[in-house]
Amino acid sequence: MHNAMRTTLATVLFGVFLWSPLARAQDFAGNYRIEGWNPGSSTSAPADYDGTALIQIEGQIEGQIEGQIEGQIEGKIFRFSGMIDGQAYLGKGIAHTKTGTLALIFASQDSPEQGVTLLVPSAQGFAATWTDFAPNKANQGGVGQELWTKIPD
Repeated sequence: MHNAMRTTLATVLFGVFLWSPLARAQDFAGNYRIEGWNPGSSTSAPADYDGTALIQIEGQIEGQIEGQIEGQIEGKIFRFSGMIDGQAYLGKGIAHTKTGTLALIFASQDSPEQGVTLLVPSAQGFAATWTDFAPNKANQGGVGQELWTKIPD
């Protein structure tokens, strides 16, 4: 009886791990629903804006770095497009295989806004932290938060 319970428990835990956001961290490609909070806003309050995004794989990064900096690099290059808070955005990013993180640079197609976003696995999908460097903007240099939830195919 105890062996059967252990086997069942191990199977359930393995299944939970396989379907957890951390296990899927490398699977950034897809469509997302985004909820976002501007710099200074509390994530306990309703989102300040929402939108959708598409992330597509553009290439693979593999190689050994040699010289003054040494190490092994593995990851993927992604292309990003989205409609967020009524504005069209384009960008490009690099995912780090070992950490499951994705760094995106973005630019609005409708305004001078440009910036960087870092996505990390969370219980709901991916938690994102962003900052922009658009000139003359009230939140320039502030840090905003987003929740990216994958839309099933």
